[in-house]
Amino acid sequence: MTVFTNGNVSVPGNFTNTGSLVASGGLTVSGTAKVGNNQIAGGVESLRIIRGEIAGAGGTIDFGSGFSVTKNSTGDFTINYSSGFAGTPAFTATSFGSLVIPELFISTSTSCQIQFFNPAGTKVDPAGFDFIAVGP
Repeated sequence: MTVFTNGNVSVPGNFTNTGSLVASGGLTVSGTAKVGNNQIAGGVESLRIIRGEIAGAGGTIDFGSGFSVTKNSTGDFTINYSSGFAGTPAFTATSFGSLVIPELFISTSTSCQIQFFNPAGTKVDPAGFDFIAVGP
């Protein structure tokens, strides 16, 4: 391990730490980074993920965190992110039940409004839905 005068630290080779490692600021990893046995996803951007499952017509959160949900009317829900994204995230949703089509209505850095329709174009409540928001 090398500690430079500017405060940077270099740890060459394989590093095993049986305690905890706290990095305040940026961390650059050359090679594979894992948490437990799971490889960490990386990319050009620094991204955050919020995901969840909403149960039935009532808009109850089945699982997920970092958001709340409001049922605006039949087939119309708003997901509010507890901590907003730096920009508008990519958003996708999948509805439960046959022939219920999710449509992204409005997406901002702090919330997303999603509506559900049957094939005739009428708003309907889904049996439930999953969503993922990924953004900066």
